[in-house]
Amino acid sequence: MKNIILALFCLLLFSSCSVFDFNSVEGKLAYDEHYTTVNDIDYKSNESESYGLSITKRNPGPEGFAFDYDFFPDISFEQSELYTSNAALRTTTENLKMRRISGFVGARTNFHTPIGAFDLSVSAGPSYVETYNDNFDTSALEATFRYQAGYNAYIFKGVYAGVNFIFQESPNKTYSEYYSLVYKLGYTF
Repeated sequence: MKNIILALFCLLLFSSCSVFDFNSVEGKLAYDEHYTTVNDIDYKSNESESYGLSITKRNPGPEGFAFDYDFFPDISFEQSELYTSNAALRTTTENLKMRRISGFVGARTNFHTPIGAFDLSVSAGPSYVETYNDNFDTSALEATFRYQAGYNAYIFKGVYAGVNFIFQESPNKTYSEYYSLVYKLGYTF
C-alpha cells in the first residue's frame, strides 16, 4: 500500500505541471471487467460495479457543429479480484487481488453537434500494478495504453453527462486487459 501511495504522489506531482490544465471534475459509475495472465495462468474478474471521481481536462466546445482536438492528463485507480479462467484449476488455484494506479497523457478528438459531443481518445502512461494473494505477491511498473470512445451532452453551462467505453491494456510484464462502460456526470470550471 505504501508503494501505491508513493506512486500516486509522483503522478500528482507530475500532473501538476502547468502544461496539464485540469478544469473538470467527474463523478463516475462504471461496469468493469479485468483480465490478466500471471505465471502463465489466465485470470478474469466478474463484471463489477464501481464508483469513482476523476480530475481531468475537458473542453465544453462551441454550440453547433465543430471539430477540435486536445491533449489531456488522466489519473486512475483500479482494484479487482480475479479468478482463474480455467475451470479445472479453480479448486487448486487461489484467487488474485489486483490494484493498479495509472497516469496517462492522452490525445482526444471531439466532434461537437447541437445534441452533444462525440469523442475518441488514445492515452499512454505508466502503471504501477500490484498482484497478490496469501501465497503470492508481485508488483511491476509497466507501460499501459488506453483507448476510449464516448458521448457527452451539456445539460447546463459547465455541467455535462456522458457515457464512455474504455479498453486498456498492459502488454509487457504481466499481460492485462481492462474493459469498462462508464456513465458520468461532470462539471467544467
